[in-house]
Order: sequence, then structure tokens, then C-alpha cells
Amino acid sequence: MNSAALRDGVRHLFERYEREPEHPLHVADLARQVLAGLISAGYEPVGDADLLEAAALLHDIGWTVSGSEGSGHHKATARLIREYNWPGVSQADIERVALIARYHRKALPALHHLDYASLPPADQRIVRFLGGILRVADALDRRHLQRIQQVTIRSEPSGLHFLLQGSDALESETEAAQRKGDLLRQELGVPLVYLNL
Repeated sequence: MNSAALRDGVRHLFERYEREPEHPLHVADLARQVLAGLISAGYEPVGDADLLEAAALLHDIGWTVSGSEGSGHHKATARLIREYNWPGVSQADIERVALIARYHRKALPALHHLDYASLPPADQRIVRFLGGILRVADALDRRHLQRIQQVTIRSEPSGLHFLLQGSDALESETEAAQRKGDLLRQELGVPLVYLNL
């Protein structure tokens, strides 16, 4: 993977389309923390952290072309990522980023989704694992207020405990994470428990 070329393309798309930069920047930080927490809890990472960061930073760029309600912005995001000219970035990496970002909301990856079904099984697993992390990270900034500052993960008999440190009441974020943790829970095969510290 050409990480420098990927970062250059992300920066260009971010500057061109992102209207609320604080949210995706925070989501990218939370996604990095979740990935690090999973690794420290003994889970082998699937895919490259650069793909996760790229998808996290770009996950909402589709809002600019999907109207004021944002309906379908996750699919529009994937389209914008695919349509961009990415010098030095492989088509496989572009497709991984597009699909990780696409699955940050709504339906989970499924074989009746042709773009996902056309990936090799190893890439499908990358999309599920990193997409699952992105869904959780996005949920942890549900209100776009950057209230959760730190996420640590502990492996317990009852499942993976996500320990959340932040300001304000975090019920909205934890409820969203319970819902959007579906893909990561499915991929890891363990319950996910969110606890406010």
C-alpha cells in the first residue's frame, strides 16, 4: 500500500467535500483507539490501519451530494471515493476504503450487495472488521459533539468492555454504539458492553 498517496487523496477529498470536519476527525481518532484497544485485548487486526483512517475521515463526504436530509449519503460517499482519481493508490485499496466508508451506517455487508460480493474473501473480511470498527466509532460521536475522549477495551468473561471517558451524559452515544456495534459484534463473535467511566 502507498500510504502517502492514500493520505494525499484523502486530504484532497476531505478539503473538497467535508462541511463539518470536527466530526470525522474525532471519529478517526476514536476508530484508532478502538483498533488499539482490540489489539491490546488480544485480537489480531484484519486489514491496514491506514484504510480505517481513510474511511473514517471520508465517511460523511456524501452529505454534500445527497441533499439536506443526507438520505443515502453512505452510498454517495462510496461513489465519490471511487470516482476520485487516486494517483499511486491501487484499485483494490480504493474499493476497500469505499466499502468500509459505505458500511458506516444502515445495512451490513451482504452477498446480495454486488460490490461487496465481488471482493475476494480476504477483502470481505477486511471490510467487515474495519467497517465494524468505523460503525462503533461513528456511534460514539452520535451527536457530533466530541464528548467521548478516550476509549479503552478490556476482555472480560461477559464480553469486550468498552470503557468510555468523556464529558456530559453519554447515553445517546452508548445507545447508538449498542445498535451500530452489530457488525463488529458479529465479526468478533463476542458481546460488546459499553461503560461510562
